[in-house]
Amino acid sequence: MIYEILKYLELDDLPRCRAVCKRLHELVTSIMADRMDEFQVIMDPNSGLDDILCQLVLEVHDSSVLNYSNFFFRDMDMRTPVCAILLNAVGVNMSELKLKFNDNSNLLSRGVLEDILRNKAPFLEELNIRGLPASVKKSDLFSANLPLPELELRKLTFKVRYEAPYSPQFLTSLFKSSQKLESLNILSKGYDVHKMGNRILSTFAEHGNMEGLTELLLGKSESDCYPNL
Repeated sequence: MIYEILKYLELDDLPRCRAVCKRLHELVTSIMADRMDEFQVIMDPNSGLDDILCQLVLEVHDSSVLNYSNFFFRDMDMRTPVCAILLNAVGVNMSELKLKFNDNSNLLSRGVLEDILRNKAPFLEELNIRGLPASVKKSDLFSANLPLPELELRKLTFKVRYEAPYSPQFLTSLFKSSQKLESLNILSKGYDVHKMGNRILSTFAEHGNMEGLTELLLGKSESDCYPNL
């Protein structure tokens, strides 16, 4: 009965309940584990604190009873060794990944993104991307000397603004590797999404699994999935 009552409390009220007694601590922790699923890491790209923050996130992850599966990395340098250690630790539980970078940033390399999709997050089902560096989008996503991976992606979301376009090579390798894709979303805010959308859609129609697609969204985004989109 207590468990059923606690489930209706706001998330902000739950931590206070944990302090009442040992039994409530256990019950509330279980409820929070079910409801707190996204881990957000939002960086100031000019702070130079990426390694320190990665180490802190790693310590929180190691000591937490919560099994986070959704991750949002914003303006974090994904190329550092510490970030690689973090992704090795959390990747196996990762089912959803959101990546956002400011325009013209170089905080992510093609090789790192390939490693995340191919190795570090083998059970990733949702990928949400915005502002990938031009150097990443201009060529094949996956190395030509290796077989294409068979990704578990079910949902793929592109959020576009005024930025370098995705090359046909990048899109082709991504869609060929995502044959289980069920949902494709191409969203924009304050930008003519159809120009970029036509390229993405035509490439998907040629190299993706159209028969498996059950949801297609092309239009303006009003969501707050990415702050300050």
